[in-house]
Amino acid sequence: MTTTITKPKFKKGDVLLSRDNKVLQYVGEFDHPELGKIAEVRIYRTNRHKGIRFEDVQLHPFFK
Repeated sequence: MTTTITKPKFKKGDVLLSRDNKVLQYVGEFDHPELGKIAEVRIYRTNRHKGIRFEDVQLHPFFK
């Protein structure tokens, strides 16, 4: 049995852009039993945390 170590896609504090053009900040990730890996994000300039699929976010072009 081989264990593969996957490199995280984003670093904590990275600014992301969602599919509906909302600006988010990456906080971490967690594993959901049905959906798999979920990114924990904070809505930019607020203190509200949400979970979003990694496929639905990308690194913001201004912060690449």
